[in-house]
Amino acid sequence: MRRTGQGNQRARVPEIKTKPDERAVDRIVIKYIQHYAQCNDKIEILEAGCGRRWPYDLSGLRYTLTGIDINAEALRIRQQEKNDLHYVVLGDLRAIHFDRHRFDIIYSAFVLEHVSQARLVLANFLKWLKPGGLLILKFPDRDSVYGFMTRITPFWFHILYKKYLVGNRNAGKPGFGPFPTVHEEIIDRQTFHAFIRQRNMIMREEYGYGTLSGVTGFFAAVGSRLSLGHLTADYYNLLYILETQPASAAASSETPRVST
Repeated sequence: MRRTGQGNQRARVPEIKTKPDERAVDRIVIKYIQHYAQCNDKIEILEAGCGRRWPYDLSGLRYTLTGIDINAEALRIRQQEKNDLHYVVLGDLRAIHFDRHRFDIIYSAFVLEHVSQARLVLANFLKWLKPGGLLILKFPDRDSVYGFMTRITPFWFHILYKKYLVGNRNAGKPGFGPFPTVHEEIIDRQTFHAFIRQRNMIMREEYGYGTLSGVTGFFAAVGSRLSLGHLTADYYNLLYILETQPASAAASSETPRVST
């Protein structure tokens, strides 16, 4: 069993639920977005670190989608190939200004691990979200074998891995990943749970997902054993669906959980 705490040094966190792959967690995400949209007239969504594509079909929903990214080439590709953003912002999540309580939903996938001062980015997300708004995050688990290896290996190795083992021939080209990783401690599960508690956020969902197969899966399993269970090979990514506190405590208690 994976250890979730070490004495008084690290607070324990709940045993994590797992899903096999990204499609499984994306079905959960779209249910939450649809449910939120059905309970509101028109919603404002921020895709923070939007990259080249939006993964969800929002047909039939009334929404506006704002995309922000620091990578100009990724935004150019997004506009040219998808043209699905209502507003396009070239900017840094640490420094950009949005009005307080502007967005109903903020979605950010595989961004926080690439950002220094990630805690500041998270604080901005909470500032920009409306009361009762949803924060949907995906990022690697630092304490998975995959996340650990990403942290300790050089960036050139990441490019070679994506290009020749994963088969992404565009790896390393402008507008395409991988991107240099930082993996600040804030995205460690224990630290992130503490951050959530301190800000009175409501945890709606937490999943570990994604499994490695073949040679990489074998080495991940070996790495987990060598770490005496401190690193997991059961999954390598995390999904969080969080809710800011509604305007009143009564509203908070009445907010339904979406069946997944």
